[in-house]
Amino acid sequence: MSTDGGAVWNLVEIVGCYGNVMAIDPIDNETLYIGGNRYNGSEFVMVFGRSENQGQTWTIWDLSTEYGYTQTLAIDPLDPRIFYAGGYCADGGRLLKTENGGYDWTDITGELVGNVYALAVDPVSTVYCGTNCGIYKSLNGGLDWEQKGNFSTTAIAINPVTPNILYAGGASGVYVSETSGDDWSEMNAGLVQAPEITALSINPLRTDIVYCGSSGAGVFGVNTGLAEFVAVTIPPQGAMWWIGDNEQIQWLSAGTTGLVSIEISRNGGVTWSTIDENVNDQGTYVWTVVGPESGECVVRVSDADGTPWGTSGTFSIQALGAEDAVPQAFDLHIASANPALGTVTVSCTLPYAEDVVIAIYDMTGGLVARLHHGPLPAGTKQFHWSGNSSSGNPAASGVYLCGVVAEEQVINRPIVLLR
Repeated sequence: MSTDGGAVWNLVEIVGCYGNVMAIDPIDNETLYIGGNRYNGSEFVMVFGRSENQGQTWTIWDLSTEYGYTQTLAIDPLDPRIFYAGGYCADGGRLLKTENGGYDWTDITGELVGNVYALAVDPVSTVYCGTNCGIYKSLNGGLDWEQKGNFSTTAIAINPVTPNILYAGGASGVYVSETSGDDWSEMNAGLVQAPEITALSINPLRTDIVYCGSSGAGVFGVNTGLAEFVAVTIPPQGAMWWIGDNEQIQWLSAGTTGLVSIEISRNGGVTWSTIDENVNDQGTYVWTVVGPESGECVVRVSDADGTPWGTSGTFSIQALGAEDAVPQAFDLHIASANPALGTVTVSCTLPYAEDVVIAIYDMTGGLVARLHHGPLPAGTKQFHWSGNSSSGNPAASGVYLCGVVAEEQVINRPIVLLR
């Protein structure tokens, strides 16, 4: 383990099992997870481990009763209590899911074929699974699987800004999909004899730059040229806007013509109406909210020629004086300008008193700063992030997530920090 960016490393001993893969909790960097195997007295079995003190002590759970090995872990970015563990057992591949941080597990292998070597979960909880027989996709948390590629897959990476773009690597090199896995094409130019790919990573600040690690051939990097995108950051998922208020619609973009069109849907994206068109692509637009009311609103920002485009999370538009004008739901909002040039203000609403963790973390899941950890009373309270990491150093420009975890719910909101 290193706490200084890799300058110095300290050994973390894992007593009770052999570790093969590790993950860090996106909200609490004191909590670590591992997967691997252990000898139970008669054979090696799949295991999962959890440490709540940066690896000083571990709790180990068996994930199988027969021979097996845990090869990969993936955490749901919308709820870090939900994650997936994949590997193989004597009778074939095995994929399990927990919804309470690893204390209880459910086998969701289902229609998957082959040993499980790679997992990834995108920002809307779509799950991708790579096996030695192909790559699979689930839209419902692993209840059902659909095969999306027939190439051996040992690594998966999802573009954090445009999650419809993803990369898969395996025995025959690297593949890219710009259609959420529906179609794939090879991207092996420059790779030495298409080596077996064991790891993939995307630069969170330059998502057009992708790195891959191979078995014996080294590490490679490529500028994919896929930097053309639009990503709507405000309104966030679950926001409530009031008719007559002035609200800022905000987005990130690259590769547009310089003009965008802004639309709204009040039925979850089935039909659209224009808010404004031929708007200068400056990343922000002030809109005086108009009716009718709806709880299924989505904003779409698109290049003037139609592509690229991006949509917001689903939010509500209400009239002042409506029966539910004072929401009693758990919520989190970015209350200051976003993108932010300085201090960021976030507003957390609780329907009742409970323990809460509010933190800022980067798009790779690393903790940047903790804003609050402890009890909060019912109501709305604001917290401020200076733009610095926990060590006091200024955080780099880029996209971050503000996450709040309460007893039963998790909410993440994007923050764009500019320097």
